[in-house]
Amino acid sequence: MESKILNAIKLAINEGFQISADCYEYLKGIDGENIEKIILKCIEILSSKEKNKLIIDLETIKTSYKELFENSDKNRLLSGKSSKEILAKEYVSNINVIEDFNGKPICDVKGFVEYFKNRYKKLERIFHERFDVKDSIKINQALNLPDKTRFKVVGLVSRKVMKSSRLMVELEDEDSFIELIGLDREVIDKGKFVFEDQVICVDAVKYTNNLFVIKDFIWPDIPSKSLKKSETPLCVAFISDLHVGSKLFNKILFERFIQWINLKIGPPELRNIASRVKYVIINGDLVDGIGIYPDQINELEITDISEQYAEVYRFLSKLPDYIDIVITPGNHDATRKSLPQPPIIRDYAESLYNDDRFHMYGNPLSIKVHGVDILIYHGKSLDDILTKVPGLNYRTPEKGAELLLKCRHLAPIYGASTPLAPMDEDKLVISSIPDIMNLGHVHVYGYKKYRGVSIISSSTWQNQTTFQKKLGLFPTPGIVPILDLQNSEIKTIDFNNLNY
Repeated sequence: MESKILNAIKLAINEGFQISADCYEYLKGIDGENIEKIILKCIEILSSKEKNKLIIDLETIKTSYKELFENSDKNRLLSGKSSKEILAKEYVSNINVIEDFNGKPICDVKGFVEYFKNRYKKLERIFHERFDVKDSIKINQALNLPDKTRFKVVGLVSRKVMKSSRLMVELEDEDSFIELIGLDREVIDKGKFVFEDQVICVDAVKYTNNLFVIKDFIWPDIPSKSLKKSETPLCVAFISDLHVGSKLFNKILFERFIQWINLKIGPPELRNIASRVKYVIINGDLVDGIGIYPDQINELEITDISEQYAEVYRFLSKLPDYIDIVITPGNHDATRKSLPQPPIIRDYAESLYNDDRFHMYGNPLSIKVHGVDILIYHGKSLDDILTKVPGLNYRTPEKGAELLLKCRHLAPIYGASTPLAPMDEDKLVISSIPDIMNLGHVHVYGYKKYRGVSIISSSTWQNQTTFQKKLGLFPTPGIVPILDLQNSEIKTIDFNNLNY
């Protein structure tokens, strides 16, 4: 896109014209294939009517676009419909819950025992689907192997000790435990990505005196999957972390988002995209809450949690009535803090529950939208992943999400900053592979593809807090990724630059 705009600018300069600065952002919202046509039309208009005018301004750009496309019978939206139509109105909502991760906690030691047993069993089954792990054996079998035998075992990491020249990992399964050491530099480096309480496969060799040496680690990981496309020409907008109630909630940016989705602002092609948005997914932290981080009270504009949700509804009720809004909670919302989280408590957010457009679910959530599988997870465990793994940081949350896919678990680390609810089933295991994995929490936009899965880290609508400043976290507010269900492509709209 940038190259097409630059080529168009060069074309204008070669013809003796310059382009005003305010045209650049407008051209970014135009289909790249049409930019040169528009500039040529501008040159034609100015050459024939205003021979003394050598600046192509925004008004001329808009006039050219209108003459080329809006006044032509050939004009179509990305959906193939007339620009006067709102395509999303023409389709019935199609959201199906694949998995609701909620369950009832078992609040005793037995609950944690059953929880980790189930984690092991689920991930062991996933490992056995891998061709290279089918020959793995139980730990008690490995303990009785003859010397110099190579083997693979799947176990839960009960302890890990890292030193500069070696690594020690203790694995356990349902019956036994084993201590293994890593001596090779490559193995030690891989060990940095191994967490306590995660289920991993170790490729090792048994030597004399029950010395077990690690040769490699194997993660459960996900197989590559083909791109899934829907036949429906609709779009999904992903947002999160509004933090309504905070003095730092950026109302101006959020109002721009609402105006855009109501087709009131933006260049024609971005309005065309807005006309196809049928769903808005809000991935947690609708409100700032109360008492979540040190000295938060000093940054609150609304200090009553119910009033914070009332203000949320005041904003969200402005979304078009043909749009369905999926809402899941985050760690700032009024619900249980431990994962998996139930939906936001109704007593605090009655207005959201009373409006049929809003679909209130727990965190995480797996849904199918017109045939496309979307895993929605707020992402609290990214705090642990991004701070413990070398090379990862808050600037690239999508890389942390990729590691969660490799681990096949949304919160592989227990006992750090992410509270987990003990249950008889570990519902945070990623049993089925999504087409889209959407996270929030970090307040930084990010996107990448991993083995056919589109990873989307939603942005925020809150400016940097004093607490974030101390952590060195720099949010990227007002950036909205839009998923085109027909081709699984992501279009990113930065509302910091969209104000007309």
